[in-house]
Amino acid sequence: MFEVCIISENTFSQFEKSLWLEKENVLNLLTFKKISDLNTGLGDIFNPEFKLEKLNLNTVDVLYTRTHTYQLIYGYEGNENYVSSVLNYKRNKISGLTVIVKFKIFNNDKEIKYQEESISNDDFINILRDMYYHKGFHISSNILLNEIEYDNKESILLDFKDINQITIMGIPFKIWYKEGNPTNPLLKCVGYYLDKKISDVYITCAVYLQKKCLSLDDIMVKQFIDLISLYPDENEIKDLEKNYSIKNKDVRSDNIFILFEEFYWSVKNN
Repeated sequence: MFEVCIISENTFSQFEKSLWLEKENVLNLLTFKKISDLNTGLGDIFNPEFKLEKLNLNTVDVLYTRTHTYQLIYGYEGNENYVSSVLNYKRNKISGLTVIVKFKIFNNDKEIKYQEESISNDDFINILRDMYYHKGFHISSNILLNEIEYDNKESILLDFKDINQITIMGIPFKIWYKEGNPTNPLLKCVGYYLDKKISDVYITCAVYLQKKCLSLDDIMVKQFIDLISLYPDENEIKDLEKNYSIKNKDVRSDNIFILFEEFYWSVKNN
């Protein structure tokens, strides 16, 4: 048995501020339901009176982490569901009630498998918070690799005037930097890519076209720095990415953490 999260219909007019500031109102839209089988459980939720001969359901991702993927399942009937429309990565306009399912990722280097896992109220708060606050990393003379949190306005980074951006496997990495004498290996690696001596760096993710922003973790940031120092020519990275995508087009994961790590190790092992 595992629990799924059901979001009832709601409209834009129900919220005067951001969903994060009005999270209590959002949480009031939720119910949690225990089910033993996903397909049967979805049938009970979307077709409780068996009026439909066939369910037409669609799935879109709402949050990736290194250990889990959260997916939103919805139909095509019903009134506006504003919360679901802004939670999903693609910003698809969604109607009717929706269901969020949490999947645990099992990766044994040969095959990636997903297993349903109970979603909690805290999980949903994390999904909601992820729309407004994100994790990046700071590297300086005194800081080797320190996790930081920034908002959509990137307030803590506004005094950094020099910015470089490169997209790798769909992730738009932003490098905020100040020039100076590097004092640790990571600064030297980033400086090699920028062709500058730098003394202070923040690495974050730019906002996606879909208005979502990925929270980075230390593993991804270290792999990113290693890649750009090994291949400081952006065009060379793009060629590697293109070749990888062609070879793995049938087995690519939608989870960006898995995708980036597999790309990284394919480059390192060649």
